[in-house]
Amino acid sequence: MTADTFPAIVLPKPPSTSRLIFAATIGNVFEWFDFVVYGFFAVTLAEVFFPAGDPTVSLLVTFGAFGLAYTCGRWVPSSSAATATAPAGRPASSCRWR
Repeated sequence: MTADTFPAIVLPKPPSTSRLIFAATIGNVFEWFDFVVYGFFAVTLAEVFFPAGDPTVSLLVTFGAFGLAYTCGRWVPSSSAATATAPAGRPASSCRWR
């Protein structure tokens, strides 16, 4: 058997730069939309979900909950496909930055 009998590997065409910029822009718009909506409703959320004697404390707890959810939401467990194809040096239980 010679090397000429193997089929050629066809690599996918990389996306264009304008398509990548458009996708990144859409992602940023959705991210900032979340920030704006949460900011508009922060006072209402503080009063409803975190009632305390001091409205400042309620608002700080509301922003703290948002910050915690934002930080923890960025870490997602690797999918089974990603761990099946992971390099041997990376543990299967590792998380990746989204």
